Amino acid sequence: MNQLETTINRIDKKGYKAYKDLLGSHKYNNFTLHIDHVQADPYASPSRIRVRVPLNKLKVDETHYCDERYVAFTDCLARSVDRALKKNGVQKDVQIDCPSQQILDRTAVTIDQTGVDVRLSLHLPARGRTILGNEAKKRLLKQLPQVVEDGLYKLDVTALQTHLELYDDQTYLRQFLRDENAVAFIANGSVLPRQSGVSDRPNASDDVKRFKSRRVMK
Repeated sequence: MNQLETTINRIDKKGYKAYKDLLGSHKYNNFTLHIDHVQADPYASPSRIRVRVPLNKLKVDETHYCDERYVAFTDCLARSVDRALKKNGVQKDVQIDCPSQQILDRTAVTIDQTGVDVRLSLHLPARGRTILGNEAKKRLLKQLPQVVEDGLYKLDVTALQTHLELYDDQTYLRQFLRDENAVAFIANGSVLPRQSGVSDRPNASDDVKRFKSRRVMK
């Protein structure tokens, strides 16, 4: 972190391309920051960074991320990091490819035998094309570590377990549909109307009708 801070101080007020001096790996107290790509100018696509956290430092074990649960586990971590970004007010400057309603295999979060990689987009601050060093230090040395702390180290394990069990139920039901040659499963009480045509959230109106199945006699 000290080296990163020294570099930012050195390039402060310089032209935007000097941000390329930040490329590489930077060791923090409880994670490693990898700056893989620095945007060419303030108006280009954002910079790409990775945060790597030792797996044995998190409050999880192999039952959480075993093969059949890998997708759900990484999905849950991505959602947790996204909530931490919003909590710390940096979601416009640091972003993650947050999942929608569906639990799908994505690359925003990946894990291996030793660690968790979280891939983020970072907007490096500038006034025009002049580097704003103090704002960059705030973003990288204060806000980002707090996001890692809130999103990964303070991961709600109870919520994680609920998320994984929900995924287990989905996996079972999909196999059941295949075995029974069925088309879909809809639980009684489900709210099928959405808030809008571009929203995954259920309609919360008081007069919304919940789904109720009935047997059709042939």
